[in-house]
Parts: sequence; C-alpha cells; structure tokens
Amino acid sequence: MSPLTLTSLPPELLLQIASKLPDRASLNSFLQTNRYTHALLHSTLYTQNIRHDNSSALIWAATCDCIATAKHLINYGADIHAKSGRVPTRSGKSGVQTPFTIAARAGHMEMLRLLISSNGGVIPGMRHERENERAGERSKSNLYVNRPLLAMAAEEGQVEVVEMLLEEFNVVNVDSTDWMRRTALSRVAIAAASKHGYFLGSYVDMEAQQRAREFEERLEAVMRLLLKHGANPRHVDKDGRMPLAVAAEKRGSVAIARLLLEYGADPNQGSFEGTPLMLAARSGCIDVVRLLLEYCDAGCGVVDLEARDRSGVTAIGYAVRAGQGDIARLLLDRGVDPDSVDDNGYTPIFWAVEACHEEMVRLLLSQSRPVDVNRLQGPDRYWTVFTKAMDSTEQILWLLLSLGKHVDINSCTSDGMPALVVAAVESQKGAALVRVLLGQKGIIPDQRDRDGMTALAHAVRMSKYEVAQLLLKSADVDVNSRDYHGRSPVCHVYPSDSTMDMLHLLVKHGADVDASEYGEGQTLFERAWRKEALETMDFLFKAGADPKLAYSRTGTHTNSELHLCHDALFQLAMRNGHASLLKHILAMDLDDDEIDPTNTMDELGRTPLCYAALHGFKDLVKVLLAHRSTGRGRSKNIQRASLPFALTLAAMNGHDRIVLQLLDAGAHGPKSHSDRGFMRLLKSMDGGYQEVMKMYMRLHSRSRKGGNPSSCYPPWLPLFFATVYGHQQVVKTLIASQPGMRLRTVMDTKEVEMEMEDEMEVEVEEEGEEWGEEEEEGEGEEEEEEEEEEKEEEEEEEVSRVIDMTPLWLAEEYVWATGGAVSSSEFVRYQPASTPFSVR
Repeated sequence: MSPLTLTSLPPELLLQIASKLPDRASLNSFLQTNRYTHALLHSTLYTQNIRHDNSSALIWAATCDCIATAKHLINYGADIHAKSGRVPTRSGKSGVQTPFTIAARAGHMEMLRLLISSNGGVIPGMRHERENERAGERSKSNLYVNRPLLAMAAEEGQVEVVEMLLEEFNVVNVDSTDWMRRTALSRVAIAAASKHGYFLGSYVDMEAQQRAREFEERLEAVMRLLLKHGANPRHVDKDGRMPLAVAAEKRGSVAIARLLLEYGADPNQGSFEGTPLMLAARSGCIDVVRLLLEYCDAGCGVVDLEARDRSGVTAIGYAVRAGQGDIARLLLDRGVDPDSVDDNGYTPIFWAVEACHEEMVRLLLSQSRPVDVNRLQGPDRYWTVFTKAMDSTEQILWLLLSLGKHVDINSCTSDGMPALVVAAVESQKGAALVRVLLGQKGIIPDQRDRDGMTALAHAVRMSKYEVAQLLLKSADVDVNSRDYHGRSPVCHVYPSDSTMDMLHLLVKHGADVDASEYGEGQTLFERAWRKEALETMDFLFKAGADPKLAYSRTGTHTNSELHLCHDALFQLAMRNGHASLLKHILAMDLDDDEIDPTNTMDELGRTPLCYAALHGFKDLVKVLLAHRSTGRGRSKNIQRASLPFALTLAAMNGHDRIVLQLLDAGAHGPKSHSDRGFMRLLKSMDGGYQEVMKMYMRLHSRSRKGGNPSSCYPPWLPLFFATVYGHQQVVKTLIASQPGMRLRTVMDTKEVEMEMEDEMEVEVEEEGEEWGEEEEEGEGEEEEEEEEEEKEEEEEEEVSRVIDMTPLWLAEEYVWATGGAVSSSEFVRYQPASTPFSVR
C-alpha cells in the first residue's frame, strides 16, 4: 500500500482542511506546500479576504502597484470601491482612501486603468457628496473620498495620470469640484503654495531642495495641461477665491501665477479678503507683485493699484501693516496714495508708527504727496499719528518732526490728552521722547488735559522720576499747578518708600507739601499717616509739613483734637521704633494744658522710655533721654523716676547698649545704699527665688497704690534679672558700673550682714528719702506719700500670703525667656539650681 500524501488526497478533503485553518497566514502557508495545493486553494485565499476583510488585499495591491494580485482579486469579486483606514497623503493630512484614489495619487497608471476598466470605464466621481450633505454626515474622514480623481492626481503633480484621465476618458469634467467647490486647477494652486512650494529654497538638505523643485515643475506641467483642456482660471471656490488669488495669498509659484494670467485669469478678481495684489502684498510675495505690475505695463490688462477690500484697505495698506518695505516701495513708485484712509479711519503711516517700522515711516514721509500726521484715526478717532508716535521710538519721533508736513507738536488725543502727556505716561521710553519734545520750539510744557492735569502731574502719578526731572528743568513748568479738582503734583505722590526720590525732587523745586484737593481733600501727610509710611512722614516734617492741618482745615477743631493728633503721632513713632520721626513729634509745640506724652504711663506703669528699653529701640531711648533733659518740675521727676524701671527692662531682655545709655543717664539708683541692694540680692538667691519675688511684689504693691511704680524699684533689680535670664554681657556691664564696684568691695570685706525683712523696710525708706532729696519741688508731698506707704505696708502684711500676680507681663517675659519650659503660674516658685554664672 502506497503512503498517504497531500497530492493523493481528494480536493474536497483539502478544501475542508483549509476551511478549518484559524487565519489567512496559516492558509497561505498551507497552499504554498506544493503546486497542487496552490492551484487548488489559491481562490480560497482571495475569497476569504474579500468576504471577511472587505477586500483589503486590493488596497494593498493598489498601494504596491501589484497588477497581477489586483486582477485576481477583481476576478474573484473584490470590491473596487473598498475603503481603507486613514492614510497619510503628500499634503500632510490623512483620510479614507480607495484603490482609485491610491492609484491616482501614487501615479500608478496601469493600476488605475485596470480599476476604471473594471468599473465599466466610468471614473468614480462625487457619488457620496450629495447624500452626505443632505444627511449632514459628511466628516473629515470622507474628505478624500469626496474629491474628483482628477483633482487628486493634479495636486500630487501626477502629469501622466492627469493626461490619461483627460485624453483617454472623455467623460472627465476638467472643472469638476469637490465639496469645497474647488477644481483641479484650484487644487494645483494650493499645492504650489503648500510646503513643497512654500519652503522651496528653505531646505538645508540639497537633495530635498531638488525634490521640491522637481515637484514644482510637475505642478506647472499639470497646470498647463489643465488649462489647455479648458480649465476655467476664473473659477471661484466656496471661500470666494480664484486660483490666482490662492497663488498670491499662499506665496505660490510665480510660474503658475504667470500661466493663470496668460490663460485669462482676472488680476483684479481675488477673494473675500482682497485682490491678488493685496494678498501678495500681505503675504510678502514680491515676485507675484512684480508679475502683476509687469502684466499691467505690458498692456495685457489693467491692475487696480488702489482697489480696496471689504474693509477699505488698499494694497499699500497691507504692505505697510505686514512690514513689507520692498513691496511698499514698488507700489509707491507706481504712484499709489500713501495717505489712503480705510473704513476704520486708519492710514498706512499709522500702522507703520504703531509697529515701529522706522524705514516704512521714512518711506511714506518721503513721498511727494503729503501724509497727514495730525488727522485723528481709528473708529473712535482717538489717536493722531503724532500722538501715537509717543508710544513708539525716539527715531520715529525725529522722522515725524523732520519729514512731516505741518506737524502739530501740541496735538491731543480725542479725550484731550496732549502729546507730551502721552509721552510722559504711555511710552516705555518716555524720558527720551519728553527730552525731544521739550527741545522743540513752540512746545507747551504745562499743557493740560481735560482734567486740568499737566505732564508733570501725570509723571508723578505714574512715578516717572526721570520724566518729572526733565519737566522741572523747564522754566515754564509750575510745580504747584493745580488741576480742576485742586490737586497739585505733590497730591499724586503715593506715600511709600519707593516714591521718596520723587518727593525729594518736588520739594527741592518748591512744592507745597501741605497742598490738598479742593474741599475736604487729604494732604500728603494725612495719606502717609493712614498708610503708616514713616519715612514719608519724617521727610514731610523736615520739609515743614503741618501735621495738625488736617484738624484745622474745617475750622471747628478743638484743643482735644489737636492733642489727639499729637498723641497718635507719638504712639505711631513709638510702636514702629522710628527715632527721627519721634524727634520731630517731640519738637511740636504743645498748648499749656497739653501733657507731654513722654510722661504718660500705661496700665503696667511703663513710660515710653520703659517701652523703648523693653523692645530694644536704642535710637528711641537716645531721643527720649535727650528730651528728658529739657523737662522741668514734676515732668522731670517722672522721667527721672522711670530710669531704674527702664534699666530693669533693658537688663532682663539683654539690651546691653540700652543698659549703657541708661547708666550714663544716671539710672544706677541711690549711691549710699546700693551696696545693701546687691547684698540683698545675693542673700535672697541663697534663700531661694521665692523670697526675692516676694520682696519685689511687696515693693510693687506699695508703689502701685502710691501712684509711682517706678520710684520704689530696688537698684539691684536690673542685675538680678540679667542674672536670671543669663544675659552675661549685661551682667558684666552692670557690675562694671559704680554701684557694682562698691558691691565687690563690700563682698570682699564682708561688712554687711542683716536680716531680709528688716533690710527691705529700711531700704524702701532710704530710697524714698533719696528720691525726695533730688526733687526740686513737692518735698512735702513726698513725705506724705512715705507715711501712706508705711500704712499700706502694714495692711499688706495682714493680707494672705498668696503672692500678688498683678504684673502678668513679667511672668510672660519669663516664660518667653525660658522658651515656655515653665508656666507663668510657676514663675514665683522657681528656684534655680545654680546661677548661670557667678556675680563675682
């Protein structure tokens, strides 16, 4: 029995086996086993592709120009109108393709001839166009299906295919259109302006440049072929453009534009956007402009050089707006109007000035026909060319002044803003333009706008220092000129550190610093006060500003209001630590019934000197100490009495320089008993912090009821707090003082030993006596206070032993010093294990 082989199997069985294979690749391998299987199963492979894959093999055959495969597929019933997915095209877009479109675009003539023959000699047209338009279902995916084959082949430069379609198949309409109503001629013009024509000469790759030239030559040949077969060069597409307008607008090939003109294209018929000349001027296609002008010179036709588009813009207007100087020169040499006005009221020179095209401005002004630079332009007629130049460059301004005819250098915008004001405010180079204008004969430096504001006022408002400096150099500029609201330039200064230079400049030239708007307008000092612009306020004081003017303008002010003004200024300077401003405030005249603010106390018994010492304002301390020396009577006593308290606050916060200032001012306390105070400190530290705090609170309670908290603070208290808070440098400073030197002597000889409570009472009495001896007035009052304090002390001993926590600020300062490690309630019970460093 012979072995079983594939060739011995009956055809029916092989066909059954082929039907069970999972995919076409397996089927293809199976049929290529031998000639017998190939001959038997060849049709099966094609029919499966046709039935299950929508004749995709025919798409492949058309793409690869495989005629034999295409014939087999067509014979087996393939759909010659099968659609592919999106396929990239030469124009860069992608769309749905058919075997017809693929063959036409690729130039596969025999394939296209086969497909047309299989279609009964009929070339597929726009069979889907009307149905899609009626249903509203046309989309970009059908873009290339809904286009004539002639147009597809033409825009790809396939000369042979175009010739075949036109000459072998007479039914082809050379002017058939796509859904955009574009003919093959229009498509060629667009292709000439595509990247293959537009970038001609721009390729770095020489080979690519060569391909681009060849492509342009093919397009020219296609264009000539279409025109010979009667294509209409004046056909208008859906956008209102004819082929010549497309070539001009897209900077297409000049050769194609010349062909269109030779075959009757209208040089004055363009699109909705203008004539070919306008479009070429706008796109910068100077070769097309020259071609159109040559066409006119040759007598072939008339090109309207003054034609306008629907906005009234001429070709020269487009050339100027696009900055095409060479094209503008060509047109001006032909006598076009350089001052034509469009429907929006603009002239070419306005666009040149706005775009800062200096050469274009020079070109327009150099024409024999005058250009009006004083005409108001734009739909609202706001700008003149000259005022618009204030927002341009210095060179353009010089061109207008030197070449312009009858230039009005004082011209205004429609809202009354003079050119000088525009230069001062609007321009980035305002100083340079203002300098040029001020040098012109006839300029009005103080010309006002509709609000009465001058250029100086605008410059101040916009903080244009250099412009203001230039204006003030002019003798005709009034630094105190008021607008219609009463505002002088100084009223426009914004109170801040950044405007100090401007304020200095105005004051230097005699500005009235107390000027204000008519009515209830604020002065600059008031506005600076509201903004807390301390530097501005300080300078205004130096310039002679009256801070009380705000209260006196109404004529109904009272002394209490003036006192409020003085006190509020004083508090502002103290709060911000501004010594110079404080000095000016203290120099203000006070009425007889006004209180010197340096003698006031807060609820904790702190004077301004104490506040400055607490916060480390050494410059404030210096000013306050200098002011203290001018006090008399009770005021001087209060100032002197606050020195120990201030020294204590400075010491506890580690302000060494302030400690030195206060020591120099005599804040070290009574001399005769200061040694006892230091010994009390040492003794109390041995007994624990609670005893010292008890002694302090005792003194504080007595003095608080007596109305003079500072007078009873012991002289050793600053050293004590400096030691507790670890301010080593302050401790050294205090010990180096005169009382400290006496303390060291006493400690070395060990002459002083006394009980804590007895010394406390004696020390208070002696301190009161010393303060009383130094007072020039009120000795009798001091004795009465001492008697009252003794009575209060006896009453205080009967009170509960719970320590008075009235001075909560002291506890808060302690918590701050310890970083929050100890609460304020534990403050009086705190007993340090050891002092931070030895007092010795």
